[in-house]
Amino acid sequence: MISKLPKVDKEIPLHPLGNPGTPVTLGTLYQSSPCLIFAIRNPFCILCRRTTYLMKQQIHKFKEFNVKVYCVIKEMINDEQLDLIHFDKSEVFIDLEMNLFKILGDADNRFRRTSSTFVFSHKVWTNVYNATKEGFRMGYSSGEHFILGGSLLLSELGEIIYKSLENTPGEMPDIKGLLEASEALYHQYDAADDYQTAISPESFLSLGMDFSKIG
Repeated sequence: MISKLPKVDKEIPLHPLGNPGTPVTLGTLYQSSPCLIFAIRNPFCILCRRTTYLMKQQIHKFKEFNVKVYCVIKEMINDEQLDLIHFDKSEVFIDLEMNLFKILGDADNRFRRTSSTFVFSHKVWTNVYNATKEGFRMGYSSGEHFILGGSLLLSELGEIIYKSLENTPGEMPDIKGLLEASEALYHQYDAADDYQTAISPESFLSLGMDFSKIG
């Protein structure tokens, strides 16, 4: 039986894209309501741009469950390049220290990396074909391309409710699983007498939550 949900470090510094010189802490993003952190591998990559565009189309579904969605990148970009990732400036934060990407890593908080051989992967080239067919253009070669991203659904206490990992460049997050977890969290909040019981692991197990998704 799971005794508790893993938590993130609320003091992780993130740099708002609109004011990168004044970092905020990760805790400020989830202190008033649950949030979904969408960390992308490289904002200049055609595959990541397609993924962020498709993810942006899903934001309204998460808002129905009072979940805020933020995009986290690890490279500095300018206003012109912001158009590449489709999120509003207020929704984008820079993880210069790459702490969130470590959380998306292995059990020892080491980065998950794709091999340089990914360029020969049939699945990757299928994703590239789909992206170009849908009108996305090849971008810059800037930035780091090998540290993989993913998504974290965080409660108001910073618990990791659900984790969806990018295993192949261009892979979409598990939208279905993230939405199911968001809905379950929303209804648990609504039914609970106090916040602490709202997100007990036992209550999520009773809803059929898959804790193998949580690292």
